[in-house]
Amino acid sequence: MKQKLDYRHVDRGELADYLAQRDILSAEAMDGSHVYRCRDQQSETLVVALPGGDALIVSVPPALPVDRRRRGG
Repeated sequence: MKQKLDYRHVDRGELADYLAQRDILSAEAMDGSHVYRCRDQQSETLVVALPGGDALIVSVPPALPVDRRRRGG
């Protein structure tokens, strides 16, 4: 089953706070935009910082546990 992506729009101040609280695993820049791959204790996120100072934080919600027991029929 496909997981839905969650995203959140943040301003420059929120972006700085967000990045300060996470480990940055990789960062790349192109045409004035920056892309960060981040990790905290629970998950990884992708942050796209746009030239105007705004950013999008993209994440996948944690997966729900799957009950793999077979039911007798």
